[in-house]
Amino acid sequence: MKKISLIILIFTISINIIACSPASSDKQKSIKSIDLLNIQNKANGVEINRLEYDSDGLNVVGFILKPEEVAADTKLPVLIFNRGGNQNDGMITTETLGYLSNWASQGYVVLASQYRGNGGSEGKEEFGGSDVNDVLNLMNVAKELDYADEDHTVMLGLSRGGLMSYLGMKNNMNVKAVAVIGGISDLSNFYHSRKDVRPMLEDLVGNSVDNSDAYAERSAVNWVNELDLPLLILHGEKDQRVPVTQVRELAKELKEENKTYKYIEYPGGDHTLSTHFEEAHEEIFKWFDQHLK
Repeated sequence: MKKISLIILIFTISINIIACSPASSDKQKSIKSIDLLNIQNKANGVEINRLEYDSDGLNVVGFILKPEEVAADTKLPVLIFNRGGNQNDGMITTETLGYLSNWASQGYVVLASQYRGNGGSEGKEEFGGSDVNDVLNLMNVAKELDYADEDHTVMLGLSRGGLMSYLGMKNNMNVKAVAVIGGISDLSNFYHSRKDVRPMLEDLVGNSVDNSDAYAERSAVNWVNELDLPLLILHGEKDQRVPVTQVRELAKELKEENKTYKYIEYPGGDHTLSTHFEEAHEEIFKWFDQHLK
């Protein structure tokens, strides 16, 4: 897949109907509805749809982005995108969809979830608890799309979406490669280093003392031996949201376990790598291309 010149966005990924197209016709369908959206700031030749799909019996909202023209009998590789943030903070927005449209313009079918409890979804999110199934169940969505090749899937996670991506790996998702930007790999460390996120974590997970097992289960640093997919980790040296010490420890343990991974730390880089945006994404494109062959 050729390199692209991305639409430069301020990459906060505060990671925030017109016509209805039919879903495929299996019994027990995962896809409940697909509705075409009219988004202005998207790459040319891309179609963006709002998705509702089943996850543990809940109606969960997500998005499907794909090239407008897909040749008959053609199946395109799938990119699963895991958003950052929590609840309404960080939901997928039109800005996020504009960013994701660049991936679709290069021939990917992009699938992204708002996670349960958010953006019109049923249920309550758990910051890496049962809501990880909202990511896992996107694979069922891919299987029901005639133009998606679920056997050639990659995954990209940002911040909390990195945590979700690690959990996807732990749950043996059928993906070829994973890339993570500014990802959380030690939730207990995240809790203790960020006083401002403690109330949110205590609401969604519980406090880190009484619920230490829940924090450990969400922290990839505790189960590096289960990270068996090719993994690209990108992190900013000056990340003020997810301490770089977390990912340095993760990279150290990945090396000790002889895992297939690549770690790039960007000097002076912030949480979203806003000053290294294009070079970071060139690394991601190359990583995915390499492992999709």
